[in-house]
Amino acid sequence: MRRFFLILSLTCLAGPLIFASSLRGQEEPIRILKREVKPEPINLEAFSLGWRIRVTLKNGAFFQGLLAEKSAQKIKLDLSGEKDGLNGRLGLYLDQIASIRRLPQLSPVEEEAAKIARQKELEKMRERMTQRKAIEAERKDRIKKAREEALAKATQEKRTSEEQALLRLLEKFPPEEGWGADRIDRIHDNILLYDVFPSPEEEEFMQKFPLWLEALKVLERRAAEEEEKAKEAQRPPEAPAPEEIQQPVAIEEAPEAQETEEAEETEEVEETEAAGELEEIEVAPE
Repeated sequence: MRRFFLILSLTCLAGPLIFASSLRGQEEPIRILKREVKPEPINLEAFSLGWRIRVTLKNGAFFQGLLAEKSAQKIKLDLSGEKDGLNGRLGLYLDQIASIRRLPQLSPVEEEAAKIARQKELEKMRERMTQRKAIEAERKDRIKKAREEALAKATQEKRTSEEQALLRLLEKFPPEEGWGADRIDRIHDNILLYDVFPSPEEEEFMQKFPLWLEALKVLERRAAEEEEKAKEAQRPPEAPAPEEIQQPVAIEEAPEAQETEEAEETEEVEETEAAGELEEIEVAPE
């Protein structure tokens, strides 16, 4: 009875694992599932450097390439010659290895095909890295710009709110109604000379007089900015610069051409004179 329940329990536990393994095998038929592999005795002396081997690990994973190095504790595989291998070497400790099997050496055609495939893969990796760097740089610039804009906006909002609070003092104590430095002097004179103490409104003004002066500066600055904007709006647009009229350029003849023309004119004159002399000789009486 106990054996029956034990077999039933093992069946219930192994059923989902077998089902999951079968589904995984259907989705990824090329990948070897990780499983425990019983190790075999390994004699590294039987394998020479440069041999193409296949190394199976105890967890079921395997790698294949050329045996580049070997020692009492580990070996190194050169994976660069394989079609889907990495461009480098892989070190594996012997206590991780379950078995080592020799494979046929690659032919020159296969090595060249693997080299071309590896170069193409490296080019794709470089392109992906370049694109990733460009995207990352763009993302950082976008974040930096957004942070600067948010900080500038917060600073502007804070400045605006502070200025609005200052301007409210001018609304409560307008300069055109006599509030200012002269009013402060008068309040002090009343206290010292006439023993007349200020009203609550005057006490508040005396306490906030430094802020009132700051508010007055803000008002003057804003008025100057508005005046500058009005001048910019009324300023006529600048007329485009007139196009320069190109004067005709006299073409100077080369000295050689001038000498040639002068020589031709001299020859014509000499020929004319010679013809005249001939005519005179012919017309002269005998």
